[in-house]
Amino acid sequence: MAPVDWAEEFGTTPAPECDQPETCVEHRHLIGVMKRLSSDDQRVLLMHVHGSTKEEQAEALATTADTARVRLHRAKKRLEQLVTQDEEEAQQ
Repeated sequence: MAPVDWAEEFGTTPAPECDQPETCVEHRHLIGVMKRLSSDDQRVLLMHVHGSTKEEQAEALATTADTARVRLHRAKKRLEQLVTQDEEEAQQ
């Protein structure tokens, strides 16, 4: 599967238009963390955020709906671990 094209997904500036700078910084950080995930993890997380069904995720990943559900769960856990790791490193 091809890597996620972040410019295509979020435009050339991935931060949302907002009047709250801390929200924009958090968004940029999350995008940075997601780029460290595998392309399958990135794809399934983005599809989930965009509201795709498990069946649509399964088709895009060339797998079954049950496997797509498991992949989404594991991708969420990996994302959570990376965010936690970054937070712990920032506190040191």
